[in-house]
Amino acid sequence: MNTCSSFNPPGPMFICAAVEYNTYMVDHLVRTKLFIPPVRPTLVPRLRMIQKLNAGMAGKLTLICAPAGFGKTTLISDWLQQTDLLVAWLSLDPGDNDPTRFFQYVLAALQTIDPTLGQSVQEVLQSPQPPSLESLLPILINDIAARDITTRSTKLALILDDYHVIETQSIHDALVFLLDHLPPQMHIFVTSRADPPLPLTRLRARGHMTEVRAEELRFTLLEATTFLNEVAGLNLSQENVAALGERTEGWATGLQLAAISMQGAPDVSEFIAAFTGDDDYIVDYLLEEVLDQQPEKTRAFLLQTSILDRMTGALCDAVTGGDDGQTMLETLRQANLFVVSLDHKRQWYRYHHLFADLLRTRLLQEMADQVKLIYQQASAWCEAAELVEEAVHYALMTADFVLAAALIARHAEAISWQGNYKMTLSWLDALPEEMVRAHPRLSLTRAWLLFGFFTDSAAAIERWLQNIEELLSVKGAASTAKRIEIDAVEEQKVLTGVDILRANLARRRGDALQAIALGQQALRHAPADLKTRAEILYLLAASYDSIGNMGAASRIYIEGIGLNRTAGNDYITLLITAHLIEVLWVQGQLHRAQGRFQGLTKFQALRQGPAAGMAYIGIGEVRRERNDLDRAAIDLQIGIDHCRPFETWAVVTLKGIISLAWIKQAQGDTEGVLTLLQEMEALAVSKSMPYPTARMAAAQAHLWLAMGNVPAATYWARSNGLCVDDELSYLVERDYLVFARLLIAQSKPDEALVLLGRLLHEAEAGERGARVIEIKILQALAHQSQDDHPQAVTILEEAISLAEPEGFVRVFIDEGASMVTLLNHAAFQGIAPIYIAKLLTASNIDGVQGALPLPRGGEERPTAPLAPTSAAEMPATTVPGTTVLTEPLTQRELQTLRFLATELSPTEIAREMVVSVSTIRSYTKYIYSKLDVHSRVEAIHRAKQLGLL
Repeated sequence: MNTCSSFNPPGPMFICAAVEYNTYMVDHLVRTKLFIPPVRPTLVPRLRMIQKLNAGMAGKLTLICAPAGFGKTTLISDWLQQTDLLVAWLSLDPGDNDPTRFFQYVLAALQTIDPTLGQSVQEVLQSPQPPSLESLLPILINDIAARDITTRSTKLALILDDYHVIETQSIHDALVFLLDHLPPQMHIFVTSRADPPLPLTRLRARGHMTEVRAEELRFTLLEATTFLNEVAGLNLSQENVAALGERTEGWATGLQLAAISMQGAPDVSEFIAAFTGDDDYIVDYLLEEVLDQQPEKTRAFLLQTSILDRMTGALCDAVTGGDDGQTMLETLRQANLFVVSLDHKRQWYRYHHLFADLLRTRLLQEMADQVKLIYQQASAWCEAAELVEEAVHYALMTADFVLAAALIARHAEAISWQGNYKMTLSWLDALPEEMVRAHPRLSLTRAWLLFGFFTDSAAAIERWLQNIEELLSVKGAASTAKRIEIDAVEEQKVLTGVDILRANLARRRGDALQAIALGQQALRHAPADLKTRAEILYLLAASYDSIGNMGAASRIYIEGIGLNRTAGNDYITLLITAHLIEVLWVQGQLHRAQGRFQGLTKFQALRQGPAAGMAYIGIGEVRRERNDLDRAAIDLQIGIDHCRPFETWAVVTLKGIISLAWIKQAQGDTEGVLTLLQEMEALAVSKSMPYPTARMAAAQAHLWLAMGNVPAATYWARSNGLCVDDELSYLVERDYLVFARLLIAQSKPDEALVLLGRLLHEAEAGERGARVIEIKILQALAHQSQDDHPQAVTILEEAISLAEPEGFVRVFIDEGASMVTLLNHAAFQGIAPIYIAKLLTASNIDGVQGALPLPRGGEERPTAPLAPTSAAEMPATTVPGTTVLTEPLTQRELQTLRFLATELSPTEIAREMVVSVSTIRSYTKYIYSKLDVHSRVEAIHRAKQLGLL
């Protein structure tokens, strides 16, 4: 059988260094993007537009689409002041084209209404491998729909302002999905300069959309008169207003610019008459007229600050060298010189986009020699203010690649920890490749990004690593004139990072021994910082885990947990503990596994994310094994829901579904088992990865055997070419345990015992206690199949001695009726009476019940011969008041008899035994004949007399 790679979560740099959940929240976003722009007190009333927006609330979407300067944002801001809507506002910019960043801002906007809204998905977005928007939107939609955040008279309004800057198709697709499944208490507003790529025709045809276009936004003659004469105070004649309205075609910004330009004009009529041309010339003319009329100090301030996407007083001072930046911004606002306030405290502003474009053009024309310095000063101020994204942006804008490279080297790792891999990648792409290759830290970052995105470019990663080694070698240093120097401490960190990455590459390709060797090498040379050491320990433990050396894995995981707790890395502590719970479970240490999970309850990160999902699935398996099925099902479902959105965690998701299927099997829910089997198959196929597919197929075969479908399990074994002398490894251990069960079901116990002996040796060497128990149980069943009952009970007793202290239950009774019979034999000999009584009681869940009386506690073990394994072995016996049972019951008849002793109907019994109702009737007829009875009640009574029940 082909061996497949084990579950391989994201690389340690991104996982073990990932920022803890709940730290990258709204505080790390630009809050001003979430504020509703203030409305000017002198705004012209636009009642017709207000009425249209009110009417549009009956649908799902309001689209306000017009060119720049038509008052889209102003209109909706004014309208919101007149409604009782709950408003979530988001001003978009080109940086929001990253889907994860976009959705983080949407959640932050919604949380201005209710801080807990969307919290169930917010932390997931900050995980090292955030899922797609499509997988998270249903959770958010359900969260909104379930909340009582509105009243009958109000709705929740999400406003996406300047949506035209969004070009990413996955964001458009997510918005379409949101519109298609929009909760009734929600409405979406989109302002844009062009039609967004949404299904507008369909929305329009179904009456789900209200549209406000440029034609409707143009000022009417009455509105233009109000603005020019009452707001701007020009006192123009009706003829002049009409002429200017005609020249500007009702364009709000054009009227505003014209009004500013006309202030103090000697002949207004002449000015208006000369005001002609197409829109581009009008814009250029008006902006130049405004700019040229400003005092020199104001004009210089406007030009120097025009490079800023958003500005506050201190940042303006940094780029101008002045000390009155905040005063200047407030002066510009009062003069209506095209600055837009971004917050209610009037601390942050931006220029009108068209005005900023003109200012930057004039800056390059008039102050070209100062532009680079201005960008450098802006970058330095932003880095000091911890606005790293903007600092790098300004460094790159001036093509100062040396400055940008130094910034990226200092901050790329931290940005990557926050899950912003695409941003880091875009920064590196903006640098000349020769500069990245000349910088050891940037080269390592590039290599980690290739690894983190799970590309198939192992060779490309290795080339980057070799480049680093050449840079840092003596020979390389001599031959690399352009090498960017780093200090000795940084050099040691980089070289350790090379070892760690190579070790992860080895683990990804399945070479765990090489990964361990490289990890140990990295540990010897690593700098003395907790983060790096914890990263290496995680790598080593995961490598030992992948080859089944659970003793080494658990010891190193525990050391890693201690280091991360000391460092305050809650998320990494959670991740490693989730792995440790699984390892302890495989070791058979159920008590310690449960204790580790209980120790996680203080972690906020346990609420969401794949690491939390892994922990829940781990404890769910522990509880299922202990037969706490209801609680186990809850934990498993929580874990599945946490892991399912993450493609690279497909194996963990599959593990949870398999365990849930066994709960359904234990509860007799055949339909539930079949449904989960289909879900397993769909998951494995959708991920197109070999290991999940192989894991799913083996799990299916195991469940088929439990339901009596031996032919299906036989087909699985043949399809995979399984045989008893195949090479064994931990990765395929589950498969061959299923194969051993199949051999027993096929009456090939000799072959099964050969295979189980080999598996036992491997499991004991790897300290896999739970597997040792399972293997010994199967050995006992194989000996029972050979009619070697003394050996069967002896080995079963060994399994019981290992299982009883930890409370194992399902590993025994999931084997079905044959195990119940064997447990009865052990009970007859007085082996672990209390524990076996617990197991036989639990076996009722399977519709099978132990029959033989157990010895009283404290009595010596009887030396009587073994009880018969089935009715077929029972001698003809005379019981007082009964006739002799001359023809024994078959195994299936015995199983049917036990179901007859319950309240199940023939149809329900058929479903439990996975046979037809007519077959059950045939079994019942044979039972009546052999027991010499004529009814179900008589059959139960006679069976109890004979010791069959």
